[in-house]
Parts: sequence; C-alpha cells; structure tokens
Amino acid sequence: MSVFSLAGELILGSRFKRLSDRFLTDVSLIYKNQQIEFEPSWFAIFYLLDRYGELTMSEIAHHLDLTQSAVSQSIASLQEKGLVIIKPDEKDKRFKVVCFTQKAKEILKSAKPIWKLIRTKMREMLDEGENSKFMLEALDELESAFRRKPLSKRVLESIKNSSFAFVRYADVYYLSLKKLVFEWMFNFGCADEEIVDDFKGFIKKTDSILAVKEREVVAAVIYIKDKNSVLVCDKDDVDNKVAASLTSKFFSEVKPSNCRVLLDADKPMIMEMLLNEGFKLSKITEREDVNRRVAEFVKNG
Repeated sequence: MSVFSLAGELILGSRFKRLSDRFLTDVSLIYKNQQIEFEPSWFAIFYLLDRYGELTMSEIAHHLDLTQSAVSQSIASLQEKGLVIIKPDEKDKRFKVVCFTQKAKEILKSAKPIWKLIRTKMREMLDEGENSKFMLEALDELESAFRRKPLSKRVLESIKNSSFAFVRYADVYYLSLKKLVFEWMFNFGCADEEIVDDFKGFIKKTDSILAVKEREVVAAVIYIKDKNSVLVCDKDDVDNKVAASLTSKFFSEVKPSNCRVLLDADKPMIMEMLLNEGFKLSKITEREDVNRRVAEFVKNG
C-alpha cells in the first residue's frame, strides 16, 4: 500500500500536488505535440481575459482567490512575453485594466480547441470511477470549508481546548461510552462480538476511567476483568495527551497485573509509558481494510 493510501488525510496536500504535477506535465506534452506556444501556468489568466475581455488587477486577484501582489507578478511575466498589456480603463481613467495583445489572441485561437478536448477527456476520466465523478463538487466543498475555518485554526483550537474531567464510570455516561467504544472498535477493525451484542452486560465486568467533556466521553481506559485486558480508546479529534494522562491515572489507581493492553499504535506517549511500566510490545497488527494499526502490549507478573 502506498504512503498516500496509508497516511490518508495527513498527506492530502502532497497528493494534490502529485496529481497537479501529473496533470500539468500531460497538458504541457499536448501543447508541445501540437506546437502551441502555451504554458499551463498561463491558463487561469488567459481563461479570465478570454471570458471578460479586460479586468483590473484586483478583479483578477478576486477571481483567482490570490493576493494582488501574487497576481501582479504573473501579469508582469506575461507582459514581458508580450502577451498582455496594461492600459487605462476607458470607463474610469483612475483604474488600469489588463487585456490581451494580438500575439496572445493568436495563441488563444490554437489553445481553445485543446481546452475543449482536455475538459472532455478529464470528465471522461472522472466518470470512470464511482467517486471521482463528484471530485469537482467535493473540491468546491473542501475549499469552502477552508474559507469558513482554516485547518490550522481547527487543529490549534482542539489542542488549546483540551480541559477534561477524569471520572470513574457511572450509568450517566453509558450511551456516550458505548458510542465511543463502538466507533473505536470499528475504526480499528477489531470489533468484539460479545461487546457489541451485550454492551450493558460487558461494562458491568469492567473497571473504567473516563475523560469527560460536557458529559461526553472523549477517551476511556477500560479494564476487562474476566479477560485481564485493557482497551485504550479515544476520539480522533482529541489531543493525544488526554489519553496519555488518562492511561497514567488508570495504572496508578487500578494496577492490573498479568494483563494485555490494546491501543492505537500511533500513540507514542502511551507506548513509552507502558514500556516504562514493564510492559513489552507483543505485536502491531496492520488493519489495512480500515488503514489503522493496533498495538498489543503484555506484562506478566
């Protein structure tokens, strides 16, 4: 399995860049084969000027969702190549507009039929997959999500807002804990039939410590007494330090012996803690169907 499949959302930017590079390389080959002096990097501005005739710098920046400084650099490059000119706006002399030169218009005559073919063949490629046919709509939604709240703000808010109460299990947390455990088991491809069929009976056989925020269970360390096993479960959007602190509290209070611990293998703080507690890493199981890894630690005596 490639790193792009394994890392999933974590490597989305690199994956988009790889796909973009492939697309631009192929498009360059098409222009070169057809002896059209056109570079893919010019496309966005050419497309806009072809559509609107002439635009101010700020209008181009708005359409491209770029800073005016970045647009100015692109326009300056096209101006050096004799493809655009900047002139006073005929409607309002206070503004200047960008428009094509005759050289650019001649290139456009050759390039536009190629654009039509590229669009047709790209739609053909997108329609070959069950999900890729909705890629353009999905990209629109993703860009809107970034505009509403950037990824950096979402992650940093989650790290900052990590104040939780550590409590022992009580019936008031039953439904929230059940949801957490079920999601964790299915996310890691290790659902236990006994737990799924009778969670109420299962939880009575356990000794559990929970991390709770506004009555929602966001992490749990569950000691299954009759199996002498410990599950460390948490929500993906919770800081790993929460589960680490919870695990430390659990072992300082419960002190289970001769047990095994199952946890997300991407929890280095907890794994180091277990090693310091005398546990040994028994195995790491790759759950390729859900793209997760489960670590199993054991301690005897």
